[in-house]
Amino acid sequence: MKKTLLVLLVTIIILSLTASFSLVGCKEEVAPEEDAVEEAAPEEEAEEAAQEEAAPEEEVMEPATITITSWNGGPHVASWETLIGVFNESYPNIEVIFEPIPGGEYNVAVAAELEIGEGHDIVQLRSFDMPRVLYEQGFLLELDDVVPELPNFQEVALNAWRTADRETTYGVPLVGVTHGIFYNEEMFAEYNLEEPKTWDEFINVCETFKENGIDPIALGSKRPWVFDVLLYGTLGANFYGGEESREKLVAGELKFTDSPFVSAFEACEQVVPYMMTGFQGLEYQDAMQLFLDGVAPMFMDGSWNLNTYESTGYDFTMGWFPGPVQNVGDDLHFAYHVDAALGVNKDTENLDAVLLFMNWIASPEFPEIYMNIFNGFYSWRTGEYNIEFPMAARQFELINNSLPTSRLTYEGLAAQDPSGTTLLDQALVDLFNGDFTAAEAAAYVQAGLDTWYEPFQK
Repeated sequence: MKKTLLVLLVTIIILSLTASFSLVGCKEEVAPEEDAVEEAAPEEEAEEAAQEEAAPEEEVMEPATITITSWNGGPHVASWETLIGVFNESYPNIEVIFEPIPGGEYNVAVAAELEIGEGHDIVQLRSFDMPRVLYEQGFLLELDDVVPELPNFQEVALNAWRTADRETTYGVPLVGVTHGIFYNEEMFAEYNLEEPKTWDEFINVCETFKENGIDPIALGSKRPWVFDVLLYGTLGANFYGGEESREKLVAGELKFTDSPFVSAFEACEQVVPYMMTGFQGLEYQDAMQLFLDGVAPMFMDGSWNLNTYESTGYDFTMGWFPGPVQNVGDDLHFAYHVDAALGVNKDTENLDAVLLFMNWIASPEFPEIYMNIFNGFYSWRTGEYNIEFPMAARQFELINNSLPTSRLTYEGLAAQDPSGTTLLDQALVDLFNGDFTAAEAAAYVQAGLDTWYEPFQK
């Protein structure tokens, strides 16, 4: 009994001592932690302040759905889905829906949707006149203060989506496209021909094929835009003087009847004998197929078809060169069109998410992502990029080492009827049909524009 009491007494003492030590230990461990809290207070305050500053960004990351429309459907839909997938790797809470509208309906449809307040959140914009009208009608958001990377784009591109005074920007340049002359390297090699750099060399290439019973150039006039964009746009710039002369034409300081533009018509006229037989009834796609089938050694076309070529297939090595300069040592005025930008619907209900996407496309990382998805479509954001497609890489290198110029009649001259683009289309068709001389073609375009274009009426 005594032994049992003794054991019980010892046990009670041990438990009491253990409790005491535990309390002392707790006090000793808590004290430094409380000190640490006091010392960390300034850091926590700074962190809380940073979180408050970051609040707008956190709001942007809330789940949202935004829509984008474009005239590029068909094969471009898959490319857009790939691009949106890359965006969602960083921003999974933002659902982006791409909804294209057929190109022929696009301008009218977009304007109608915006007018009734049902437009898409982000609108792909053609260059110059059409989007400028949309901005002036109050449909597009001003972007200069909300897209800080805009100054890193080339001025020639930004100006295509600015007000006439160049003070306000309403589009983030998305893409430029080029056009030039694609050729069959095997057919060139058969006749010991090389890529022509000058006009005389180009005419010599054409003459060599003609002398050997081969129609040198596959191009058809059934679609008049082909001659305006691909023929005059590719060959003419080095004759009329590129972007500097284009801007003078828009300002009314030069006219189509002035010698630089007449010279460009004369250059086009020299090409008439080298066109594919029956070109007057030849469709654009048919002319392309004649080239891909190895019937014609050359085809004037745009970079936008690089993916089409790869999917269609051909049995030769394809080369490409820009419109040749007049003489050795001349500056290369390169046909590089400001094709598309993205604008923001001023009435969007998802502005934070939309601006997140717009700043992503304006970022320094975006061009390389974009150009390696959209083969043959090029960024206007300055910088060096690794492009995986060989021909696209060569074209982009040339773009950065030449004097780019946009299509001649797209700014100002196409704002009313008769449109400068329509006039130029018809003048070139009549020139190639033998109904106009070069001087008469130039006079026809100028006479039409004189009826309404104010800078020509001063």
